[in-house]
Amino acid sequence: MAFAEQTRNEEPRVAAPNEPHLACVLLLDTSGSMNENNAIESLNQGVNAFINQTSVDEMAKKRVDVAIIAFDDEPRVEMDFTPISQMEPVHLTAGGCTAMGAAINMAIDKVKERNRFYADLGIQVYKPWIFMITDGAPTDDITVAAQRIQEEENKGQHGKLKFFALGVKGYDKNTLFKLSKRVMELED
Repeated sequence: MAFAEQTRNEEPRVAAPNEPHLACVLLLDTSGSMNENNAIESLNQGVNAFINQTSVDEMAKKRVDVAIIAFDDEPRVEMDFTPISQMEPVHLTAGGCTAMGAAINMAIDKVKERNRFYADLGIQVYKPWIFMITDGAPTDDITVAAQRIQEEENKGQHGKLKFFALGVKGYDKNTLFKLSKRVMELED
């Protein structure tokens, strides 16, 4: 039974409820342009390397829960929040357009929902992180998503989340800098 099916019938998992937790969303572009230059295979390899490397870190195993949201014509949850040590390898395929705005809004909603879940359990939280990896420009409107990122990052003294935009070969720099000051270029 897939994890997504399990979560409909069971409570979401938390590795160590006595430890502070960090909700992290990997927001992954799976649009058709990711078929160029083997970008989708590099993305799969990178995400799986992240899972393998992070899942052996003792602190991360106790504190980090990761969700994967992929987006092409529309965003979809590929894997709901899972303790890093329980994550399964991914194999994403590419096709369709780039519904980036809708995907960002879904990711923000997911981390806020997860932090409410932690609060209901009495678990201390760290500021959630969203890492978006993309090679292209959005095919939907990102205005609301950009505003939400800025509002959440600027709430209170330290903000309510951190958003990182990682661009792969051919990405639209102007778009990513509209979303965040934290823009990095990925190679290979």
